Amino acid sequence: MGLGALIHFVRECIHKYLYFSKATICIQGLVLSHSFVNHAIMSILIVYLQNNWSHPHFQIAAVVTNVQEGIADILVIFLAHFSHTFNGGLKIIATTNAAYILGLSLLWLPNEYKSEDYAAMARIFYGAVVLLTLGESGRSAALKEFLNKQCLSQHKETGRTDGKRPEGWEEASEQKEITAEKYTEAGGDQQVTKEMAERDKKDFWGVPWFLGAVVPLFLLKTTWTQIFMISTIAMAVSYLLFWFGYNDYLKNNKEAQAGEHHQVTERENLWTLNKKVRKKKRLRKEIVASWLAFFVYSMVKAAGSTFFFEQMSNLKNPIHNYDPAVYFNVLSSFSKYIISFLFPKLIPKRTRARIGCGMASTVLCCVAAWVVEIQRMRKVTRAGLEDDTSETISMSMFWLVPQFFLLGLMEGLAVDGLIDLLADRVDEKDKEMAKHYGSHTSDLVVGTGKLLTALIILAFRHRWFNDSINLSRLDKYYRLLTFLSLGSFIYYLCVGFYFYSNDDAQNSAIEEHEQGHNGSGNMEMATI
Repeated sequence: MGLGALIHFVRECIHKYLYFSKATICIQGLVLSHSFVNHAIMSILIVYLQNNWSHPHFQIAAVVTNVQEGIADILVIFLAHFSHTFNGGLKIIATTNAAYILGLSLLWLPNEYKSEDYAAMARIFYGAVVLLTLGESGRSAALKEFLNKQCLSQHKETGRTDGKRPEGWEEASEQKEITAEKYTEAGGDQQVTKEMAERDKKDFWGVPWFLGAVVPLFLLKTTWTQIFMISTIAMAVSYLLFWFGYNDYLKNNKEAQAGEHHQVTERENLWTLNKKVRKKKRLRKEIVASWLAFFVYSMVKAAGSTFFFEQMSNLKNPIHNYDPAVYFNVLSSFSKYIISFLFPKLIPKRTRARIGCGMASTVLCCVAAWVVEIQRMRKVTRAGLEDDTSETISMSMFWLVPQFFLLGLMEGLAVDGLIDLLADRVDEKDKEMAKHYGSHTSDLVVGTGKLLTALIILAFRHRWFNDSINLSRLDKYYRLLTFLSLGSFIYYLCVGFYFYSNDDAQNSAIEEHEQGHNGSGNMEMATI
């Protein structure tokens, strides 16, 4: 291969797999900063509370964290509905990110100039939490979809997809009779370019999100004040850079409104999807039955963002000069990313199996946490450290690796599987909307479960949950979660088997009907 041919090959690869635009790069910078803040602060907020409160309040810190995360998850679906109904994605991003930056600055400045007035510090903290909650919800509700739209617009602009379907494509796809020869004639190239656009959308979000998660790993063990300062500056700079693409956002939005699908996208919101799902009674029953199994999952996820980090107390830290909470958080995110990428490739189109594996991972995660807590408390009791969470015992923090790894697996399998379950069973034109609102509705269920967890903590206060984790009976709570998650897993197996059996019966009836129809047609032809 000559040099000229090699250069041509490289250019073709770049054109096929990579392209850059001002709009997408500006948004990706904001995504990277969000990922950094999420992994460095928001996902381990309980660690900050325990380290900086004047008196240890283990159960109150868990309640505050669960309420903050629960409200953030529930708020997502309302912001997303506003964004779809009033075409207000850019407005949501603008306001929620401004609130996010202000919330980070409220955490940074009071810690920079420490005050002895703890009541005033508490009021500032809770005010910052409200703003940060709004920023977290805005990211999930609007930012990812906004990036997807800009990516799709760039595909159309660069000719990677023309947005048009040849005549006969819909009829052929509905009847599922596209042969290898008809595939090209009926829009095979269009399908390929749509898949390419879908792949690029995942990469455009996944790459900066992954990089933002990796950055905290390379920071030496800094103070919380320094982390708040870095996060505030990073968010402010990326927010300013985001507005450099404003003209491109408007241009792409006008082109989308001038397109042939404008009237459809204008009506895409929660209510239109709900009406379409309600027409399919069987789909509605399966979705509702599956979501009921996710309440226990959400309680385990709530424990993962609170109690799992508290279990680091008294454990030996082999990673000196680094915060182990960040490493465990990134480990959970990494396992989620890996399983989300591998499972569809290894076992494609098995959404029920994917959700079932996620439920099984939930059970194993609870068992791992339960075993670790029993062992930890035995060693703490032998050392007489019930009132001291700072002294270390002869037990490494690596004991916590399995439960954090399984925490990521259950999220990547169960939630993503539930989203695919809804998307795979709606019409082709509604799949994108189903993915967005499937994700948001899952957030709603998980957020409700986190609020339920906060109520459980308050109900069992001074029995299972005290001011210190060493005075609490977290092992009993994990035992409860283990049996609840096991019951939830068995319940979902029954649900999945029921609907899978109905699928087989329905497919058999369709085949018999088609065979009978063909047989009668052949008899008529023979008579003629």
